[in-house]
Amino acid sequence: MVSLKRREETKWMAEIPAHAILALAGDQRRAFVNWFEKRAKRPKFRGKFERQFSVYMVNQQTAFGAGKAKLRKLGEVRFRAGDLPAGRLMGARAYRQADKWYLSAVFECEAPEYASPAALRIGIDMGVKALATAFDGEKTIKVESPKALRKHEQRLTRYQRMVSRRKKGSKRLAAAKRRVVRLHQ
Repeated sequence: MVSLKRREETKWMAEIPAHAILALAGDQRRAFVNWFEKRAKRPKFRGKFERQFSVYMVNQQTAFGAGKAKLRKLGEVRFRAGDLPAGRLMGARAYRQADKWYLSAVFECEAPEYASPAALRIGIDMGVKALATAFDGEKTIKVESPKALRKHEQRLTRYQRMVSRRKKGSKRLAAAKRRVVRLHQ
């Protein structure tokens, strides 16, 4: 890979974090191994923008500050999060979903001390019609499931119709697809 970064026609590879390229190569290797062992269909090229874009960074190359994450070769990125765990950063992956970027990080932390079990016990049943039904021995509490899809069904239908009418490869098609993905999100 180092020799590829030195060539004139592939100099652009030096601008990308090495672990991002290695992660993509590993994904491609896994796809071909699965195909050769008859666990999956033959891998096919899906185009530059057809898949979810993500970049993997290892612990030495990612640092978290006050509301900012420093990603090597990508620079500082603002982020919103709760309290970060006090532990060693093992790795992080920055990925794009719709038109927003997310950072998923894995930390190695000490095992928490568990409190002794309280006297109050509650049973929770996760369901399909109702999101959850809780029973504490005396009364039953029912939590209704959110009907987000039903609420936005008409708008989704209209957006998907717009996607189907756009010319393949156009900027308006890309914008219409983004609109559908944002609504799903």
